[in-house]
Order: sequence, then C-alpha cells, then structure tokens
Amino acid sequence: MRAISFGLFVVLLSQGVAGDEKTQRYTESEPVTLWVNKIGPYENPQETYSYYTLPFCKVNPDKWETRWAGLGETLEGNSL
Repeated sequence: MRAISFGLFVVLLSQGVAGDEKTQRYTESEPVTLWVNKIGPYENPQETYSYYTLPFCKVNPDKWETRWAGLGETLEGNSL
C-alpha cells in the first residue's frame, strides 16, 4: 500500500504546475490587486508624478491603500 501511495505521489509531483502572468486568466468581475507607485517619462527619469495625481488614474480614496516596503525603496523613490 505504501508503494502505491509513494508511486502516486511521485507521479503527481512529476506533472508540475506551470502558471505565470502570461497564463493567468481572470473571470469577469474577479478582483485584481494592483500595486502602483509613480509614473514619468523615459527621457527624464527625475520628472516623476504620483500615480493617482494624474487625471486618468483616479481611484476611490476609501480603497487607496499604501504600504512602506523598506528603506531601500524609499531612498530610490519607490513607494507603494
């Protein structure tokens, strides 16, 4: 019995799971979490704007959530 269980376990492990951002499919009305920080032109990386200050990136302020990731991201100017 143990041999059969072990064999089944090995077969299931060998199948593998392949999933990434290219194979993910969302259903209609399924919530999607987005983390954004800043936006700016490629030609001038010093010119940056907070994502939600732009007129085409509006969000309900009650649903706006921020997090502090660490000192390194803060020094680089990346705040999520």
